[in-house]
Amino acid sequence: MKNEGITVIELVVVISIIGILVASMAYSYQDWVERYEVERTTKELYADMMHARLRAMESGREHYLILNERSYSVAEDTNDSGDYDDPPLPGFPKAVDQQLGWNDHHTVSKIIFDRRGLMSEPRTIWITSSDADYNCIVVSQSRIITGKYVDGTCKKK
Repeated sequence: MKNEGITVIELVVVISIIGILVASMAYSYQDWVERYEVERTTKELYADMMHARLRAMESGREHYLILNERSYSVAEDTNDSGDYDDPPLPGFPKAVDQQLGWNDHHTVSKIIFDRRGLMSEPRTIWITSSDADYNCIVVSQSRIITGKYVDGTCKKK
């Protein structure tokens, strides 16, 4: 009896193992992509906040960050009215794939950057997500810090 080739049972076992490995890798890849998107959105929001703060100091005018559940905008108070009645800056509003949350319990939240670049009031902004390394931003009067949202607080990374 010659042993040439493989049996059907061996072929089915190998294909099953390969199928299980591919399925687990696809699930892991999807989870990685979701975490990446959350971290990218958090860092982009952070950069836009820092840019609005810098513009407020450079121009000597208030700037506003307006948060909605699925988007945010930055605007400059060009008419010095002290109210958000100006159009958003170019490139805004920016849509986000994940839902934004914040701790002031309004459907729309506004953060004001005054002429000195100081923020109006402390706030925590988070992105409802899975297990991303960065998914929240803490805004105090003079600082903007990213972190990980755990148990209702943003822990600095």
